[in-house]
Amino acid sequence: MKLRAATPDAHRRQQGFTLVELSIVLAIIGLLVGGVLKGQEMIASARLKTTVAQADSVRAAYNFFLDKYGAQPGDYSRCSSIISGCPAAADGDGNGIISAPAPWSDGNNFNRPDFGNNEGVKFWQQLAAAQMLAGIAVESSLSAPVAGKNTLKANYSGAAWELWNASGDFTGYYIALASSGPNPGPVVSGKDAYAIDAKYDDGTPGGGAIVTRSGGGCTATQPSFSNGAVANGGSYKTSDNSSSCTLLFALQ
Repeated sequence: MKLRAATPDAHRRQQGFTLVELSIVLAIIGLLVGGVLKGQEMIASARLKTTVAQADSVRAAYNFFLDKYGAQPGDYSRCSSIISGCPAAADGDGNGIISAPAPWSDGNNFNRPDFGNNEGVKFWQQLAAAQMLAGIAVESSLSAPVAGKNTLKANYSGAAWELWNASGDFTGYYIALASSGPNPGPVVSGKDAYAIDAKYDDGTPGGGAIVTRSGGGCTATQPSFSNGAVANGGSYKTSDNSSSCTLLFALQ
């Protein structure tokens, strides 16, 4: 039996990739991976930007309501008689304080369902009735707070916006970016908290208009307080990627 000699074409087909070809493939893979990582970075940055924009819209609505009606949203006692579509259930007591009934007493959030129909929930209802905030359904009879229904859902994944009176450490009213549910807690990572605070405020968890009362993985050094005044701004733990921060945005 006579064996046929391999042709040059057959010989070329048996060869593997050349170093040049492998280099080109690796370069393409590198570009694809880099593009994916850059895309993820841009998505994360956009998420934080829209979160801050949402906080700004609530702050603007709060101050516009205060200027237009001479009362804070939630506390306004004439909402049902002055604002079209505002139910009597959303009327506040008009005492100049956005307050909640017992058992609220610790200077924390107003949105816990066990606090009942309080002015912290009416805060969102009155802003929605006045058409100053979208994404909130006005209820004729108030029910337990549900983010995306009768209170505002946050753009940040798994989070809700809640009204806080942080008088224990800070002064005035804040909206908190916290987890939704009966017992709101930390939802923002130390890394994201710093990214937001550094870009839009002073970069410290205890100073400026963006602050946090959370410790643990959220902060590298805790803010120190003295009679409600910030003595030391502290610092964020920028390597933290867990849900460790409850981020507060001042309304004024």
